[in-house]
Amino acid sequence: NTGGKTLTNVFINGAGSSYILAAALTQTAGFTLSAGIFNTGNFNMTMASINYGNTAARTLTLGSSAITLTATANVLTGTAVTNLTVTANTAVITSTGNVTGNNNLLVLFGINWNGLSWVHNGGGQYSINASGGTLSSLTLNGVAAKTEAVRFTTNITITGTFAVNGNSAVNRVL
Repeated sequence: NTGGKTLTNVFINGAGSSYILAAALTQTAGFTLSAGIFNTGNFNMTMASINYGNTAARTLTLGSSAITLTATANVLTGTAVTNLTVTANTAVITSTGNVTGNNNLLVLFGINWNGLSWVHNGGGQYSINASGGTLSSLTLNGVAAKTEAVRFTTNITITGTFAVNGNSAVNRVL
């Protein structure tokens, strides 16, 4: 329990360890899961980004949490990803950063995110690198700009709804 305090980075790297939130979590920087088990306890979370990359055994339980991510690049990402288990969930991640320069909004690395829904409200020119990853739903909401664009660099599986919503008839997501 953070006692209502805002944290900076949270880095979990405890092989065989287990962490569960006892209250909502607010951070000004990124969250990294490198080893161990992390469970949101169904509490809401606000942070810049989530990095899940590593080869150590990790389990991520998102539950029914509402998670807000504010970064402007690599909002959900990881490298050298193996041994990651994402448990069944109904969580919703909402990204609000204006991702520019075709930086990655999310990198799924072929992982089944087991019910996770993603909503992007931040606009920008961004990439989605799924590498065969699976989401429950993906919603891309445009902003008041004529320069917004999304690029899918690899295949993605969406088991529910895929929606792209422009801000107006002239401000569309391309």
